[in-house]
Amino acid sequence: MASFLHRLGRWCAQHAWATVGAWLAILLVVGGAAATFSKPLTNEFSIPGSRFEAVLEQLKEELPAAAGGTGTVVFSSDDPFTDAQRSAIDDIIVEWRDLEGINDVTNPFETQQQLDSTTDQLDASQEELVAGQAQLEEGQTELDAGQAEIDAGREQIAEQQAQLDASGDALGEQALAAAQGELDAASRRARPGPGRA
Repeated sequence: MASFLHRLGRWCAQHAWATVGAWLAILLVVGGAAATFSKPLTNEFSIPGSRFEAVLEQLKEELPAAAGGTGTVVFSSDDPFTDAQRSAIDDIIVEWRDLEGINDVTNPFETQQQLDSTTDQLDASQEELVAGQAQLEEGQTELDAGQAEIDAGREQIAEQQAQLDASGDALGEQALAAAQGELDAASRRARPGPGRA
């Protein structure tokens, strides 16, 4: 194979004009055939017999609006759009909306206005969120203070309960001692003394 390529390269070098002419003839034949037999370029494609093609056909039958395509037109200007330019673009959009087969056309100025109003709403919502956060923090502070008061009240109740329990124990002991003393006295009185029989 190497010797064949070597001989071919040597022949092409020795017959340079014939080699260039042969290549030009091949390019002309291929280019002419491509121009003659090729279809025009398009952004649509189809794969006959595929599941994708069957789904597209079904969409065209059942939901014609979903089977259509979309296009984008961009309006640009180096400076901000003037009122005359805006008016001309609005007129073009109205003409496009009236064309047959066009379902909807989006006005870029209306879209920008909606985006600007959405930005304003987002800013207002952000301010409300900050104010709400401040209120939440104040409420949390109040809740913490209330919890501290409740905890202090519980401690006082526990201390008072302990004092009541201690007082109750002391009173119970005093009452028990007094009752015991009375019983002892009554018992002594009830016993017959010496000489009483």
